[in-house]
Amino acid sequence: MSTACVPDCRPGEGTDCPNYKLEGNKGNVSCLVVEEMLRKMDVDPSKASLCVKAAIMRGHIKISGEKDELKMVVSKGELQCGHRADATLEQLLAQSDYGGHDMELLENAKVICPSGVQDDDSINFDNIRGEECGNEGRAYVTGMCDGDPSFNCGKSHNHCVECPGYGTCIYDYRECHCDNCGGHYFGGSYESYECPCGGE
Repeated sequence: MSTACVPDCRPGEGTDCPNYKLEGNKGNVSCLVVEEMLRKMDVDPSKASLCVKAAIMRGHIKISGEKDELKMVVSKGELQCGHRADATLEQLLAQSDYGGHDMELLENAKVICPSGVQDDDSINFDNIRGEECGNEGRAYVTGMCDGDPSFNCGKSHNHCVECPGYGTCIYDYRECHCDNCGGHYFGGSYESYECPCGGE
């Protein structure tokens, strides 16, 4: 490792951060560059989604650090209410990396149906009001780090924050990271199952 990484960027086999890899980084940008660009956009990197930061590192979301890039549309999709919505970088940076705790009410989902949302330029999305579609007008976006973002209710939004680098999406909210083997396993709704390797 040539340069120290930021705390959120974990070492380990399979990391995408060029700071840990001498060869074959596929043109990825380092965690230091990712977080410096976010700071230039007035975003606190320590509070930003790891899935989005991984997507920036891997080149799936391309930014230069200009503040107007926060309005960039990262994904488009149909909400459960039947309306279509755009998910901006600004919304997704504020999104949780796990939606399993919120998959019924979607109170913490940051993509909100545009048919009922008042215009608001602030970054504090918890202040947005004026919804007409209830929880069916809200969604999580998953798979950004894999370059294949999609809307869902949170049940399939699970970004593993224990994996190397900024982590990776494992989708099913019941999947867990095994500290013993480094893989993932079906832990069930209450993490009631163990990894086949015997660890957890």
